[in-house]
Amino acid sequence: MPDVNVIIFIESPIVKTFLFECSKYWASEGSHVHYISSHAQETLPPLLQGTNSEVQTYAQFMQMTFGIAPQLRDLIDYLINLQKSAHLPKVLVVEDITGYAENVPETDFLLMCSLLKNLANLCSQANDEVSFLIVSSKFIPDKLNKINLILNPLKIWRSREENGKYIWREISLNPVVNTTTELQFSLKGSGEEGGVCLNSIKSFIQETCNFNNSIL
Repeated sequence: MPDVNVIIFIESPIVKTFLFECSKYWASEGSHVHYISSHAQETLPPLLQGTNSEVQTYAQFMQMTFGIAPQLRDLIDYLINLQKSAHLPKVLVVEDITGYAENVPETDFLLMCSLLKNLANLCSQANDEVSFLIVSSKFIPDKLNKINLILNPLKIWRSREENGKYIWREISLNPVVNTTTELQFSLKGSGEEGGVCLNSIKSFIQETCNFNNSIL
């Protein structure tokens, strides 16, 4: 039975690049991706190793739709309209979901979270396969707890920089639970653009989303 995998990434210096590269990866696999943020993508995040092919990038972009929702009400309207689409995406990406909680009634924010999870379920049913809802969030425990109750994420990841490496660590909102899963990414050498290796990105996607070998 198709289902939804929800992954939350805590905001960090590399999270936007990472979300973008994950989106491009799914697009290169032929999956339709909706990438939603509060502002226009005027510049692209730094490219990672193995992703600088113009032909490959063009093919990926053909599978990606960029949505702009400056305020919470805009995002709610966007999600409602997307539900009516004849072609629903397999992957939904939302940048800084907690940013939409600022200066708005909490009930409206929770409504948006419910609409987002419902849309992801519709995407799964329409495509008859597992869909993915990927969001980034500031580390605000109170908001994360509410998001967690509604979205029920498979994993929550937070990164830190240590000795020239970025380390994604799986975290728990339960203070008595100590998770130890960590995934490391080496920075590229001097003179090279970008952040982490594409092969590590693919391995991370496989580990995080429980892909099987037929997909990767």
